[in-house]
Amino acid sequence: MSSIETLRGVLVAGAVAAAVLAALLGLWLPAAVLAVAVLIHGVLTPYVRRQGGSGSPTSGEVPPPRPLAE
Repeated sequence: MSSIETLRGVLVAGAVAAAVLAALLGLWLPAAVLAVAVLIHGVLTPYVRRQGGSGSPTSGEVPPPRPLAE
């Protein structure tokens, strides 16, 4: 797993933990916002990976180097 994917996983896990903690403390609006954000992330991540366009971290393509200005 690349470092970007690891960071993404850590951030999503943190958002889930924050949503659970907010719900336990009775902070329903922040808990709902975090839960919706995690759900949207979970739904859209497979879609973005399927697209595989240039610029996608999972596409495996390296852009050609740009020539240096003379």
